[in-house]
Amino acid sequence: MLLPDDFQQLIYAVEDGVARVTLNRPEARNAFTPRMYEELRWAVRNANVDDSVDIIVITGAGSAFSAGGDLKESYRRISEGGVLAMHQFFDNLPYYDIRDTDKTVIAAINGACYAGGLVTALWCDLTVASDNARFALTEAKMGTADGFTPCLLFGRTPLPKVKQMLFTGKSISAVEAERYGIIGEVVPEGQLAGRVEELIAEVRATSPLGRAMYKRMLNGLIPRPLNHGGEETFASMAAAIQASGFAGNARGH
Repeated sequence: MLLPDDFQQLIYAVEDGVARVTLNRPEARNAFTPRMYEELRWAVRNANVDDSVDIIVITGAGSAFSAGGDLKESYRRISEGGVLAMHQFFDNLPYYDIRDTDKTVIAAINGACYAGGLVTALWCDLTVASDNARFALTEAKMGTADGFTPCLLFGRTPLPKVKQMLFTGKSISAVEAERYGIIGEVVPEGQLAGRVEELIAEVRATSPLGRAMYKRMLNGLIPRPLNHGGEETFASMAAAIQASGFAGNARGH
């Protein structure tokens, strides 16, 4: 169990019924370490049991939302712990906690939103991005795949665009992401914080119970990953990286 005072890689604060969670590794563009994933999971859990909170806002410190997973840290853990370390990594992912909390979760995307950062945003209920944000799904460049992304994009983004993003790893603009249903709204750079406050007020025009019921209904329509969210993919990735080395596994080299 982690409480807010235990957090080292994110900032957690509650004000006026809003739990504000800031991914706080700006020097690494808020790349997710296993520790940061775990802290985000417990941040959502802390907010979920706080009766004073009805909305959670997730954003990033500095110029990025999140550049995805911290590959150096992940490789170190895989090298030291192998398949079991990857299972531990999977156990700490915050995605199902974001999905299952009755609180409304807003992603305020302030810059680069790649790989695991984008998956995190996709699990949020509402997404607002500044117009300088970029979005990419880069897992295949590293010789692996994410089990959640195809399910989260199914039915909201045209299949040819999903394949293009997954197969090339190229980034797209916030305007494109909105057009393809990946995010909900784009605002000019510098207006993100203000728009999030407006959105909080708009959301509160409805009841928490009504929102929670709609959230369960809509999330129940999201397809489930075939292999429990990619756990088998993670385990296979760990075995491959241990056998061949990270550099050799990346990009199929």
